[in-house]
Amino acid sequence: MPYAVVLYFDDASNNLLETVWRRQAENGISAFMLDEGYRPHITLGACEGLDIGTCGSALKQLSAASKPFAVEMPYLGIFPHEKGAVFLGVTVTDTLLAYHKSFHDMFESHGKEPLNVFAPGRWVPHCSLAYHESREKDVSALKLNLDMPLPVVATCVSLAVIEFPPWNERLVCPLGG
Repeated sequence: MPYAVVLYFDDASNNLLETVWRRQAENGISAFMLDEGYRPHITLGACEGLDIGTCGSALKQLSAASKPFAVEMPYLGIFPHEKGAVFLGVTVTDTLLAYHKSFHDMFESHGKEPLNVFAPGRWVPHCSLAYHESREKDVSALKLNLDMPLPVVATCVSLAVIEFPPWNERLVCPLGG
């Protein structure tokens, strides 16, 4: 079963992004995120196997030593694979890159068969808006979301370990303890 470690947002940002997901579903574009029980997030890393106990202890230490921090999502983007993804792109900052590196320094000894797309130097930080649809629906999602007031500024408030599919929270650790 695959696992992901993600950053969750503050309630106001979470509500805004879930509204975007609902609007897409109501327009017949994408209900995947809602149907699978996802929460808006930024994925830090993913792997095919994970020892929740040992990784959980390390994640609790990392999250306790970290304060909540803001991220800015100023643009819409698309990953053009067969079943594409539409996303809000996250501005890369020193704070975000340092956090991602700290996470991966810890994660590399816990995750089995990590997905390379989340590795430092390859990672494209983003928040998915539409996922596992078609290229045509991705274009529709982009058009529908063009009027979204950007940038979206969100505060990352917790780390979570997710088992998927479907979305199953195994551990949530607030930043700053």
